[in-house]
Amino acid sequence: MYTINVTSMSIKDAPQQTLAEWIPTFVPPGDLPVDGVWALDAEFCKFATGEGPTEPALFVLLPHLDERQLRAVASTAMSVINVQSGDLLHCETYCTFGNQILELRVPGALGKWNPKCPGDNVFQLVLISDEHIVIARHEMDELELDSLLDGMQGQHDSSGPNYNPVRVWGDARLDEVAHLGSFRQTEENVLYACYAVAPRSPWAC
Repeated sequence: MYTINVTSMSIKDAPQQTLAEWIPTFVPPGDLPVDGVWALDAEFCKFATGEGPTEPALFVLLPHLDERQLRAVASTAMSVINVQSGDLLHCETYCTFGNQILELRVPGALGKWNPKCPGDNVFQLVLISDEHIVIARHEMDELELDSLLDGMQGQHDSSGPNYNPVRVWGDARLDEVAHLGSFRQTEENVLYACYAVAPRSPWAC
């Protein structure tokens, strides 16, 4: 596993400079509930507020989680998976953080927060709850970055517009699960983040 340095602080005790740098303005679309798991990348934060970190960063608002839960999610290495809808007609790529007790899944195309090429070997995951901020600095060497990018590319090659459910599953299997609908199967220990600006697909949130 690559190196992850985790820092946590109470929002009420954090210096104002830290708050300005690490808490973006989350403004979900008006037709979506405010209470939920929302994500923004550093580029949007800088555009909207003029503040933000210089390194690639992903901000995730996780209301109601305590500091222990935030640290557990933040201190695990990122992995990349594909998730199918119940009826198997849709497939999307997610970057995941966490473990079997609590897992955070973020759409794999959230913008400029994730490493894209050699040299982009550091990114920061900033988790914000009602009371705490947890900042995890993920640092990879070239081999670790290459492995991550290869895995990400492999998953993207078989998801989204590249996903062909008939070829993968066959008509008989698709008929069996058609009644499950075009939504993900829910899992109690998994939190799915919605991009607060523009979700990739109708069922991704």
